[in-house]
Amino acid sequence: MIWNGILKARIFCTLVVITLCAGCITGMSDLTTNAEDYIDLSDPTADKAQLRAARWDIGFAGVFCYMTTPAHAERVTVNAGTVNVSVVCKTDAPGTGRVDKASFSFNALAGHDYVITKRDCDRCVKLTDETTRKMVAKFELSTKRTRKITPVNPDAALIRAGGAFPDEGNCRPTRGGLTGRRDFFEVDAGPIKINAICEPLTFSQDLRISSFDFVGETGHIYTMTVKEKKCISLLDITSEEFVIACEPYRKIE
Repeated sequence: MIWNGILKARIFCTLVVITLCAGCITGMSDLTTNAEDYIDLSDPTADKAQLRAARWDIGFAGVFCYMTTPAHAERVTVNAGTVNVSVVCKTDAPGTGRVDKASFSFNALAGHDYVITKRDCDRCVKLTDETTRKMVAKFELSTKRTRKITPVNPDAALIRAGGAFPDEGNCRPTRGGLTGRRDFFEVDAGPIKINAICEPLTFSQDLRISSFDFVGETGHIYTMTVKEKKCISLLDITSEEFVIACEPYRKIE
């Protein structure tokens, strides 16, 4: 009887882990880019090489790379010889995110398969030859983080995700519920009602939501972030960062 109880407990725990991991992986797989899966750029009679930008995830975090040169794609077939490459790598993890870029040239050998990966490479990307199973070279990444983004409509205001950068920050504006979260909203200047939903930094925390009712100024940029323990801050980051309000949050379980 004791062993039956232990076995049932093990089976139950295994099913819980599988369910949780499946949910995490599904969530990460929702991250998409407008890059094509595959493009063939080679000439019919030329010697060819394959080039692929790798992606990997561990359920709740991951790195997703794709090329913008020689084509906007995750995998390309090219003529053997000198190949110019530009690659973008998006890193996503709970409460953070980053976009890195690198550009380089290399000599692609006929019949060889190459992979670009950021795995086990902190501030670089690695180019490996999968045919010979050797690393060709490492190339330094440049992280682009700019907060000088203005509304498209000159009479509007912009509300951005927390952190003030397009691909990072664990607070996002919403005009609805969880599914209405966005990286930014462009809204008419004047009276503005907006919510901020902040994702947990650890699995032991709950989602947090605050509501803001304020007057937005033309051409101004706003963002939300958690700077205090008991409230979510609304910031004006147009020129100098200053706090407009800090509203108490409620938890979303």
